[in-house]
Amino acid sequence: MAARILGQREGYWSRCSSARILQVATTGSTRSLTSDPLLSEWLLKLRDKPCLPDTRNVVQVPSELLRRTSETESLIDVEPFVHGLLDRESTRPLLDLLGVRRSPTGPARLLDRLRALAKSTKPPVQEVEKWYRRLDQMLDTCSTADAQNIREVFKAEKLILSQDGAWVTTPSVFLTGDEEDVPGAALIRGSVADLTLWHRIGVADRPFVDLAMQWLATLPSGVVLSAEDGRRVRTLLVRYPIRIWEECGHWVNLMGEWAPVETLTYALSMQTLIRWSHLHDWVKRKTADLQRLPAELVQAPPFSGLPALSAVCEERFNQSPLFPGLEDRRPWMTAFDASPVVGATAFGGMSSCAVRTNGR
Repeated sequence: MAARILGQREGYWSRCSSARILQVATTGSTRSLTSDPLLSEWLLKLRDKPCLPDTRNVVQVPSELLRRTSETESLIDVEPFVHGLLDRESTRPLLDLLGVRRSPTGPARLLDRLRALAKSTKPPVQEVEKWYRRLDQMLDTCSTADAQNIREVFKAEKLILSQDGAWVTTPSVFLTGDEEDVPGAALIRGSVADLTLWHRIGVADRPFVDLAMQWLATLPSGVVLSAEDGRRVRTLLVRYPIRIWEECGHWVNLMGEWAPVETLTYALSMQTLIRWSHLHDWVKRKTADLQRLPAELVQAPPFSGLPALSAVCEERFNQSPLFPGLEDRRPWMTAFDASPVVGATAFGGMSSCAVRTNGR
């Protein structure tokens, strides 16, 4: 029925689309009791029923559909739209009366699409870029509240696919690179770098040192850094070690955590390098990773105040040499007992043996 009505000329339904309430006085004069016209009963009935097909020919309630406008253009393929055959210039007044929406409800659907893509290990780049362009269109016509919501989401969530394929937030990505100041900084993909979206959500043009320090200040304390964040942090630690130590008050420990400097008791550098992977986690958490710093920096304040991990580690055998009879006898030791031994000298609970077999 709705399709048949929409197929008629405007004069067919326009005169019966509204109603008024009038008060008739005893003198015969009339006065309107409503300032705005009321919807007719047939329109109210159609509003509550699935009566309009969408672009996939699925019949839906009018209020669940959008019609094409400059504001809703960015939501094509995201929200259901009324079928194109019904969305004409002559039918748009009636579509509005039926409750078809001509403005989007907000950016939530577009942001949800990006959230889903951000969970993929290999997201389709063209699909990601398509939603960036849709958001760029939406920002042209959306409300101030919606624009602020978009900015806050991109600032807090990693929804920007950078040039190197990592998902980042607005404080950690830039439009152009500067290897002199901040090497290894994440950049906006060149294919979408021309969108006005990036400036509107707060993406900076170049990665200045102060911006890098602000980004470091947003990293959660005491948490293991992600692979991408860890790579960028270590690059900055090499370039600005003293400033980061003093201003941020954090450093990377051997666990890969962004740890407060007051929790670091030892240091590991290339000059005092020892095997450390087998150490307990509490030792790794207390040890600052200085392996990428040059020797002159390691030996200068503030890093010189941390004793080298190698200086406080002492290697001991886990069996006492006082009770040789209680030690575990490994199969290779039993095999050696059956062979002619030329000489054996005990060293701290272990034996250094020379074995002669078959004249060798």
